[in-house]
Amino acid sequence: MIADFLYNPSHVGANSHCSSLMRTRRGDLYAVWYCHPGDHEYQDAQIILSRRVAGSETWEKPRSVFDKFSSSSGNPIIFEDPITEQLHLLFVLIKGRYWNDAIVHRASSSDAGLTWSEPEVLWEKRGLMVRHPPRIIAGGKYLLAAYDESSHDSLFFVGGAGNEWSELGCLKGLGLIQGDIVPCGDTIHVFLRPTDDPRNVWRSYSMDGGNVWASPEKTPLSCPLSGVAAFSLGEEIYVVHNDSETKRYPLSVTRWSPSSDEWGKPVHLETTEHEFSYPSFIATGNGSVYGLYTFNRRMTKYVSFDREELENGF
Repeated sequence: MIADFLYNPSHVGANSHCSSLMRTRRGDLYAVWYCHPGDHEYQDAQIILSRRVAGSETWEKPRSVFDKFSSSSGNPIIFEDPITEQLHLLFVLIKGRYWNDAIVHRASSSDAGLTWSEPEVLWEKRGLMVRHPPRIIAGGKYLLAAYDESSHDSLFFVGGAGNEWSELGCLKGLGLIQGDIVPCGDTIHVFLRPTDDPRNVWRSYSMDGGNVWASPEKTPLSCPLSGVAAFSLGEEIYVVHNDSETKRYPLSVTRWSPSSDEWGKPVHLETTEHEFSYPSFIATGNGSVYGLYTFNRRMTKYVSFDREELENGF
């Protein structure tokens, strides 16, 4: 396994959280996260970006994406239009005191992330949040999971390249948020974290492109009210989560076979008594896996490994 740390620029604050990872068609990796100077993650935060060009073994120096806003920013996600190779960034600006006053904004880049368009509002609704990048589904469209910070409902949107989005299904009244979508075969799966007890990862699925979602089921995987991520390798899905109901360690990867509904044993990525949380993971067709996660709220950690390493427990 390869591991590296991504640090905040020195002038923006010591705290780092909620990263998101994307790999372009050319093989470049992009990492985005938000940083903040004080103890409160929803105050004075800025969006940070770093890139690792295909073939390079090092990440470019992280930098602020925008000049400092009058509002605190957070929860950035980045994705690429596979046809134009234009990059798209979604993130929130908090127009009040807390996340339930957040408004989703968007920006785009046509020069590999060097410069970005002026951010504009994507949805006017306050409290609507994003966590994981959209996934490409049948027909070449994007399917995006969002959630309401106030009601704790999960919503699903379909669209293209960050421009126009239409709301599809919704999981209401269940206290399940921050879904990570994983297309696998003809089925689209989503894995969600809870906002209250029971402290387990939950899953649902859609057979019609995200219009209708099955009633969520509780998995045997523990979750201490922290973010989760998921990715597929062949016909199996792997969930990244904290293997504890109360602590954000260890950070683990657990295999699930949809065909047999069988769960494997957690394989630990991190076991020391620090906070490891809010993972973002992707996998390629050749079995390579890339991931980011919060490392003790002070930096972002990058890891990469292959399927054999994962099955052998690193």
